[in-house]
Amino acid sequence: MTPKKRRAAACLRALMLLPLFCSPVLGGCFGPFKSEAQGPEMPASMQQSPAQAASFQSATALPGEVGPRATYKGETVSSLKATGIEGGLVLPDGAGGVVVVPGAPREGQQAGYVDARELKLKIREMAEQLIAGCSNQGAVALPVSFVNQDDLNQTSSFGRFIAEQLFYEFNQRGFPVREYRIPGHISMREGEGDFYLSRALGQLGVPADAVVVAGTYYGDKQAVFVNARLIRPHDGRVLRTANLVLQSNPLTRRMLAGSGKKLDEGVMHIRDYKDKAAPLQMQNGTPFDRGEDIH
Repeated sequence: MTPKKRRAAACLRALMLLPLFCSPVLGGCFGPFKSEAQGPEMPASMQQSPAQAASFQSATALPGEVGPRATYKGETVSSLKATGIEGGLVLPDGAGGVVVVPGAPREGQQAGYVDARELKLKIREMAEQLIAGCSNQGAVALPVSFVNQDDLNQTSSFGRFIAEQLFYEFNQRGFPVREYRIPGHISMREGEGDFYLSRALGQLGVPADAVVVAGTYYGDKQAVFVNARLIRPHDGRVLRTANLVLQSNPLTRRMLAGSGKKLDEGVMHIRDYKDKAAPLQMQNGTPFDRGEDIH
């Protein structure tokens, strides 16, 4: 923990212990001390019953060690030093309950890591939608790269990752999955490694017992939309569908980099300009194109 974080933690502990030591002093000098700052009354439907409160206390009991005795509300009680918990606050809500304020992620769990975990869980949710209530009847799943909604011939790291993750999700749920990127040999390249998967196989036929897991995605500055289908190849029937929406973040933007419309490739030789471009420019161009306002 950095010195700055240690100082902040020490101040927080001091603030939390302040009522314990101030209450007896204030009570002796000015009589019973009552706080007038009470929160709004909680609706009856949301208030905890004694049984619920007891259940909450037992469910949230944390391992710890008994420390020195302290004074709380005029009574001497044993203090408990909790161990093995994450940072955060548990504060009274003014109506007999508590408000839990989560702390910052643990050191190492930065925003990028949290975004990655969220993406994985979202794809798991999509796999559940595809498989729920679907009897495979001996079918084998073939997950393929998801493609750009606006250009079905284009994908990205995002589309490829969805396919890779669906291999895992389907397999974990007992739905047979077949790896189709197998050239039939292991390629060993010195200084690089040993390779068995390959995309340099051209077009592959789809087995009769297979279902293809395919889909599209669309991303903008605010969100990423994904739609998935479980397709029976021989007649194109869509057996199941699923969709999800992700909040756009630095991770998804990096994975989607390269998606979108691109300029078509073309070549014009300089020697062709006078024969091809210049006549069209003279006929259809503006006065500036024809050089009439150039001095």
